[in-house]
Amino acid sequence: MNRRGVHLKLDKLEQFQSSPPTVKSPFVLLLVCDVTAITADVLGDFAEAALKQGMVYFCAWGLGCERAHDVVDETVVMNEIKSPPPPGDDCIMTTCHEDESLEDAFEFSDITMPTNSYIENCEDLLVVTVANSEWAATIDKLMES
Repeated sequence: MNRRGVHLKLDKLEQFQSSPPTVKSPFVLLLVCDVTAITADVLGDFAEAALKQGMVYFCAWGLGCERAHDVVDETVVMNEIKSPPPPGDDCIMTTCHEDESLEDAFEFSDITMPTNSYIENCEDLLVVTVANSEWAATIDKLMES
């Protein structure tokens, strides 16, 4: 792995706010989840919590992950409207990996680079798996290699 990996296994995405991971800010976050039955409000709360903890790059994988990507994008934009960021070319990046294997999405998350001012200190990759022990086991194996 290029980054220090932290794997947070949840039964429900709503648990993210009450189970703050031990990651160094800024960090990359890979959400591995079937979001088809998760409401936009829950996804928005998750995005808010992740941003407050220092997420600077969001990657989504799993059924309906494009929707998670869209809600995180909306949350980022709403936060920037409320409190404009300093001038420059830095932004929170988001990607969706619906048509890729979990292994490829993980590898991308591990090697991707955030925008300029975050690159130097972005050392952690937080992977959040939700309600799928098979996907969680795959992430554990990938983090070991």
